[in-house]
Amino acid sequence: MMDTATHNLTVKRSWHFYDDAVMALASNLTVSTQNKAWTPLASRLLTTVQSMPELIKRYNDDEIFSCISNQDLFHAMAWLTLRRVSFVLRNNTMTMFSSQNSFFKINARLNDAGAYLFNEATNDLSATLSHPTRINRIVTINIDRIGYGQGCIVLSDLTTNVMIALPSSDQLLGASVTVTCKKKQLKLRYKY
Repeated sequence: MMDTATHNLTVKRSWHFYDDAVMALASNLTVSTQNKAWTPLASRLLTTVQSMPELIKRYNDDEIFSCISNQDLFHAMAWLTLRRVSFVLRNNTMTMFSSQNSFFKINARLNDAGAYLFNEATNDLSATLSHPTRINRIVTINIDRIGYGQGCIVLSDLTTNVMIALPSSDQLLGASVTVTCKKKQLKLRYKY
């Protein structure tokens, strides 16, 4: 994520990296002159140009899109067939977002600025957070899933608070921290 302030232009930008694609988002664009703002995009594919129609079809079929939020300083991209959502919240304010299609649905609530990644697999789900200036703090994400484990607190039959502890050392400032929650609660078996 980046807050750009250069010459007569300010903009909030974020990049969302997936297996074979990078999605770029921008918001809050302000130009303080009469000039028009132009956004050049330099894209380079690792494969040949002939594969472009195939990639476009795949992205359309996978229904890659941005999420709906109640916050204007929030960027999010969802690749729902991968069951992955990346999002950036730029300020500390309660924010809710929702994303769904025929493959996948997620609703979440968060309060803390940072760069987040949500990923869901068959047996578990994970939330990853990175913050460029904050250390030694617990950040909570509320998601509409049930998950068990260290840092995962089930609140009801529908939601879990995922508690992510940011690094406590200045040397680890900005490092990514992941909490993984198991979808099924482990049952202890005792032998007598």
